[in-house]
Amino acid sequence: FFDERRVAFESKITREPGAPPYMRTALKKQALAAEGQLTLTAGEQKITKSVGNAFTAKWCLCEAVQRLGGSAAKPVQFSLIDEYDQVRPGATLSFRREADIAMNAKPTLLTAYQVIGEGIVPTVYWVDAAHRLLFVISGIEVYILAEENGAKIQYPQDPSIPMQEGLRRSERRGRQGGNR
Repeated sequence: FFDERRVAFESKITREPGAPPYMRTALKKQALAAEGQLTLTAGEQKITKSVGNAFTAKWCLCEAVQRLGGSAAKPVQFSLIDEYDQVRPGATLSFRREADIAMNAKPTLLTAYQVIGEGIVPTVYWVDAAHRLLFVISGIEVYILAEENGAKIQYPQDPSIPMQEGLRRSERRGRQGGNR
């Protein structure tokens, strides 16, 4: 299925909410997807790129991995649109591994999914049993869920010991993923 899709977004870097943009960081764009093409408009500039019928923006994967079914999840191929509006065809999102770690003094099973493909920095998304995205690791960038609904997430004070032990148990299960 592929229907016409539209999205408009704007962004800016500010020193505080409601303040004018810092330097020239204001950005307004519109995107229109139809018939395997993505048209991006920013002011007077309009660019059309072929994306195929299955595509997503890189940051949308943070939401998507929270709906996957663990080791039963089948690999999905699509075109990935990165943060620079570059289209990376042939991206694959797949299950990578599971790991037990200690959180709040109790064992917690985490599931990792990975995105790999030509021209894509391999990215690993870790979700817990409640399907909350806790960690994203992409090259030298790491994102960690700090709070949920105003409550701070309680991570172990020294996560290196239980994580290493959990990864060793995961490797014994024999469910290893791809390229890293």
